[in-house]
Amino acid sequence: GSFREDLYFRLNVLTLTVPPLRERRADILPLAVHLLVTLRSVHGRPCAELSDSARRMLAAYSWPGNVRELRNALERAIVFSGVGRGAAAAERDLLEPENFPENVRAAAPGAASPVAGLRSLEEVEREVIAATLEATRYQISRSAEVLGISRKTLLEKRKKYGLK
Repeated sequence: GSFREDLYFRLNVLTLTVPPLRERRADILPLAVHLLVTLRSVHGRPCAELSDSARRMLAAYSWPGNVRELRNALERAIVFSGVGRGAAAAERDLLEPENFPENVRAAAPGAASPVAGLRSLEEVEREVIAATLEATRYQISRSAEVLGISRKTLLEKRKKYGLK
């Protein structure tokens, strides 16, 4: 529904604008450490700490869900890792990047993208057309037949890709 206008104006004395986390990169790690302290006690994992690579990964991610997303990612990392369950209390367990959700890991510096090394459809198409033209000794009609396209389409694509 609707919000009572008189109540809105009573409450709207001060407007507080908090910039998104992606604009406050310097706050990401201190927030993560603070949230980690809270989550360690909630989940009974007193030894959980962030590894250096996990810190770099958290700092590199844009956090579109802001602090809530950061908290959820840290909680998931603690819950699904074996961290803090070690026999020796003095043992220092580290949360590593693999303990975090895939979307956060993908932002890590040097992280392999699921599409790393793949080429665009246009690159592949250009390569196939060039190879077919060469294999048919640049016979346009024969190349078009092999490719399963019209002669006109092949000529257009040849021009588009700058093939002779």
